[in-house]
Formats: sequence, structure tokens, C-alpha cells
Amino acid sequence: MFHYETGYPFFQNARQKQQAKAVEAGIIGMRFEKSKQLYSYWLKLKGERAAPERSEIEPSDIRDLLGDTFILEINHAAKYVIYRLAGTRLCSAYGKELKGIGYFVHWHEQDNIDIMHTINKVHANFQPCVISHFAQTQQERFLAYETLLLPLQPINDGTSRILGLCSAAKAPFWLGAEPVIINKLRSIREIGQSGSENEITTPILTPPPIQHDGSQPESTKSDSKNRKFGHLTLLDGGKS
Repeated sequence: MFHYETGYPFFQNARQKQQAKAVEAGIIGMRFEKSKQLYSYWLKLKGERAAPERSEIEPSDIRDLLGDTFILEINHAAKYVIYRLAGTRLCSAYGKELKGIGYFVHWHEQDNIDIMHTINKVHANFQPCVISHFAQTQQERFLAYETLLLPLQPINDGTSRILGLCSAAKAPFWLGAEPVIINKLRSIREIGQSGSENEITTPILTPPPIQHDGSQPESTKSDSKNRKFGHLTLLDGGKS
């Protein structure tokens, strides 16, 4: 039996009711349907823990989302963040296999510190976050994207994992043929598991500027050299 206003069923106990409220409130902070679906799945897996185990994720349970999902590896000893796994649609959007590539390399250099702090919050504080951003292609077209970052339990080898999903508002026919080369941050929102939402950056409502001659601005070009931000090394590709 369903409540006529919320669409949620009536519950037999307070715990079920609390979990449903967390799902309903949490997805308000997400704009894209795929993000909402993965968040609901993650919340169900974790139960009352801070985060689920990596081994609990069943690909068959999220088969429709797999193409856009990824797993990040945070190596505290070597101080890097790389794609451990990445879905086929995501790899296609970037025009290459992402496994082993440094996560920060596809972010605008001025956004790396904000992204690094967000990564730290997700894995260290078990804080789910949503990143809104523009993706710029090689042909200087822009797409609105949303990236959801969800914590997983630490691994015994001392590394941490983050479950993520990166999806576009629309998937134009040319996406993939024109690979994404850089992402420009719009906003970062912390998703409170009790339902609160905290926006921690000021949204940028327009894409980054393009030069009059059609070239990419110097400030948006990706730097292929490894860079240092805080305690992390920003890798251009893989561990080496």
C-alpha cells in the first residue's frame, strides 16, 4: 500500500521508514536519474554501516548503469588516485581506456584542489558527494555532466576505493567520436545520508570561454606533466 502523496509504501517499522526517507532526501541533491539509481543501490547495500564492501557490488544489479560507472583507487603510500575500473560508455566518451589513468588529469588545473578535497571527504569521512561539471570535447563543444562519488570500505592492502558514476545530461551522436579532453567544475554538493544537502562551491552557470579564433584557451589545456596537490600526485597516466 502506497502513500498517496509521496508514492512511498507504508512501513512496518521505524527503521524501514528512516531508510526510505534517506533515499528520498538524498536523491534531491542529484539532478540525473542514473545518479539517483546508483545512490539508492549504494544506500541499500550499506545498511547502517558507513559504507558497503567492494565485494558486495553485484554488476548484474546495476547492469543498466555499468557503462557509466567507475571505481577509483586511492593509494595512500604512493599518493595517487587512479581509475581502477571504468565503464565502456565512460571510456568511449574520453576516447580511451581509463583503467590505470590518474583521475585528476581530466580536470581543469584550477579545479584540482577542490576535486582533491572532495575525494578526501568521500573516502576518509565516508561522505557521498555530487559534482556538477562541464565536459569540453576536442572540437570545443560542451556537455553538462554529473559525477556521483560514493565511499566503499577500505581494502586490507591499505588502499581506499570510491564507487562513482559519471553521466551526461544528454548523449549526442557525436560523443565519443569527439572525445572529452577536460572537465570544468560547476559545483560540489555533499549529500547528507540523513537527507541534508550542502553546496560547497559557487555554481558556474556558463561554460568556460572559447578564444575568438576557435582555439582552446591556454588555461583550459591539460598539462601532461605530473603535478603535486597537497599530499597527492596528479598522474597523467597510470602509476608510472
